[in-house]
Amino acid sequence: YWDSGLRIVDVTNPEDPEEIGALDYTPSVTSLGLIDTCCAHYAQPTPSGDYVLLEDEVGIGLAGGVHILRADGCDGVNECALEEVGFWDPPIPSPQAMAVMAEIHAGVTTNGLFQRFFTRDVHNLDVQEDRFLAAVYSSGVFLVDMADKSSPRVIAFWTGAANVKTACHGKNTLIPWGYQGNCYFQGREVWGAKFGDPVPGGGSDFYIYASDFWLGLLIFRTVSS
Repeated sequence: YWDSGLRIVDVTNPEDPEEIGALDYTPSVTSLGLIDTCCAHYAQPTPSGDYVLLEDEVGIGLAGGVHILRADGCDGVNECALEEVGFWDPPIPSPQAMAVMAEIHAGVTTNGLFQRFFTRDVHNLDVQEDRFLAAVYSSGVFLVDMADKSSPRVIAFWTGAANVKTACHGKNTLIPWGYQGNCYFQGREVWGAKFGDPVPGGGSDFYIYASDFWLGLLIFRTVSS
């Protein structure tokens, strides 16, 4: 619920929904003028319901990450409390939307208005009991092991082509800036990723599916080192 953090609502009676649990955020502003403790965007429980993963989409500066919350007793009908037991920071190579900050606060002309916000935040998750997939916009897709909920770690990732000229194909829509194709300035923006579901009447689907804002549907398979 963005600046209000995470809310748990009992909808047993859909005409009278009732809040029965919450993780409150208290947004603050850093010395650089950036909002901190903010922007709860997406939450998903583990299959057991013992944990809930909550990701932030901050939009500017350091990227939002994933909170791992213990949700004992949160069965959807009884009041319960959430406790943060772990946190995962996406290993981003640079802050996001710094050019926009320069435009707004310093009056420096950097073509920042052409740069989008939300370029390195975690955007959507797909959650299993001991691991999760994180779509991280321009940083790609990360597969994270969280068997140890207090110390999640990346076990696989895809970041795509580093050069937008080789990542995009098709019509050259931004000739003045030398970019090829229709990928605008980011080159990639993965905003959703999902584990494959079991195949009816067959075995498991071991692929990972992702949606890229500019490139379309992406299909991955994990490979060993």
